[in-house]
Amino acid sequence: MSLILPSFEGISSSTALNSPLLSVVICTFNRASLLSGCLTELARQASGISSRAIDFLVVDNNSNDQTQQVCERFMMEWPSLRYVFEPSTGLSHARNRGAIESDSTYIAYLDDDAVAGPEYLQNVIAVLVSHEPDLAGGPMFPFYTSPKPFWFQDELEVRNHASETGFFDCPITGANFIIRRDILFRLGMFSVDYGMVGSKLRLGEERNLVEKYRSTTPPNERKIYYSQDCFIYHHVPAEKMKVGYFIRRAFESGRMRMALAKEFKNIETAVSIPVAEGTKPLKNILLGKKGIYFPLRAVHRLAMITGVFAFIAKDIFRSTDG
Repeated sequence: MSLILPSFEGISSSTALNSPLLSVVICTFNRASLLSGCLTELARQASGISSRAIDFLVVDNNSNDQTQQVCERFMMEWPSLRYVFEPSTGLSHARNRGAIESDSTYIAYLDDDAVAGPEYLQNVIAVLVSHEPDLAGGPMFPFYTSPKPFWFQDELEVRNHASETGFFDCPITGANFIIRRDILFRLGMFSVDYGMVGSKLRLGEERNLVEKYRSTTPPNERKIYYSQDCFIYHHVPAEKMKVGYFIRRAFESGRMRMALAKEFKNIETAVSIPVAEGTKPLKNILLGKKGIYFPLRAVHRLAMITGVFAFIAKDIFRSTDG
């Protein structure tokens, strides 16, 4: 079914009538097969939407697999899709390149291993036209292509930062991150001190940007819109369903939170993460036939706290050396 495009009269940007309302930017690194799934669903949803409303850009962040060939195959039948190569490895570098290449009013960043939920693009456009947010986003739910270990819980990969649809002063998940392009430039783009670098686990580039927005925007002027209808599915590979990765990610989360706390001098804002009502907490589980108790929640918190203290210790030593 074709989308009836809403009027652009409410959009304040002077470029709205000359450029697309929205650019969907997919940053990718060596995930050609997953990228194909992401683009397949976006192409299906885009088929009924005018190019006046939306275009698409894949930023290849120095991949050495078949990423370019996958994009070229899609571009043959999808004229609103573009491909660019960004040689500086790092997710923040790739996201910033996507913003530079775009000329739309809004940018929606989707991960290369994400699949848009049903009518995602239509719902996003409706939110942007109706509410004109500065930032927007929605929930993220996991999907799997390999069996889950018995201890692994979906809640580990669910991101839902609001209890309902509306304006909330809440975090926005990086895999489903929408921002006005002029706001992004005003905030200085994504910090290259945060975010994945190739296969190296680093976190927080979108959290850093949201904290910049909060620190420069009075509370009564903040416009962060969270829509339960604008959800995505995010791939969870087998290597992310291992206890070692679970602990390492929690550790990196602790380090990232303290980096934010130091940068913005606001521990409460930078460290706390609101959780939507109804979101299930991590469950403690029983391991093995003998029912050995495994406090999953406590292990997660302990790894995170260890990351906090690791950052503090490193910072102290750096100051001492200086």
